[in-house]
Amino acid sequence: MAIQKFTIATDGLSAESDEDTRFRLWQETYCGRIDDLKRLSSDPFAGRWSFTRIGDFGMCRFGGTPHAGQRETQQIATSGDEKLSLGFNLAKRPHRFFQRGQETVVPDTQPLLYRADEAYGYVGASDYIVIAFPRRMLGALGTRAEALVGNALDGELPAMRHLRRYLCMLDQPDMATDDPALADHVLDTVEDLVALALGASGDAEAMAQMRGLRSARHAEITALIAKGFADPAFSVQRIATTIGVSPNYVQKLLHESGQSFTERVLELRLVKARAMLSDRRNDALKVSDIAFACGFNDISYFNRSFRRRFGSAPNDFR
Repeated sequence: MAIQKFTIATDGLSAESDEDTRFRLWQETYCGRIDDLKRLSSDPFAGRWSFTRIGDFGMCRFGGTPHAGQRETQQIATSGDEKLSLGFNLAKRPHRFFQRGQETVVPDTQPLLYRADEAYGYVGASDYIVIAFPRRMLGALGTRAEALVGNALDGELPAMRHLRRYLCMLDQPDMATDDPALADHVLDTVEDLVALALGASGDAEAMAQMRGLRSARHAEITALIAKGFADPAFSVQRIATTIGVSPNYVQKLLHESGQSFTERVLELRLVKARAMLSDRRNDALKVSDIAFACGFNDISYFNRSFRRRFGSAPNDFR
């Protein structure tokens, strides 16, 4: 098993044609693989779809011009496996969704569960992420999940928030891999988060809490560290507040993986400092300027840490 990815986008179409011609070409080339799309105005249409597949689990992320779309029964592949989809509206404006004769207004960050193997339509979508998964992924939750189809779900549930953020991380291009162990791990995490978000209980909830939720939180923590380590004020408290857990819980998860918060942040800062010192474009910068840019506010501590990590002082390394 692998994590497979591919992307299609309107910027690959010829810029020499008029907008109507470009849009017709887009429909003929790609839309049969997604939905029948319609522009909502005469303004130019732009869109980028990224797709992720792990076994029989699939995910799609779209960002672009608000549009309308529909998928008819004849377009839906007869895979022989019933599928459900869970989508998140990531835009700052609502869109409308239609299925089984029912209209649902989907506001910002609102999750919506629907049947991917039945006809549907939507109007006004511009930024969303959708996952499609076979019913087997839900196990005993299948009956309950069916009852939730088309109903408003609580986007502020912790598991739902973690799922949304985890899927956005999974959408990153560097998540593609041929490593079957990593692919299995990601699939287990998504399955557990979906089960929790849709109300798993009993043994299923306990397993999902222990496996999927902890894994998702660890992934969020490491992503936040990678994003914020160069800020001198970056702290465990900031991470804990962002993902809604205690600072002690953050530290515990990090210790379980072999490095403390302080060790991770220091390593990232030192690696960035070494890269900056090696780059001739930074020759005009003082070593202290580079240290500050990497999150250090004590030059003596930076010098000692750099020498201990790389075997020479920053000035000598440069």
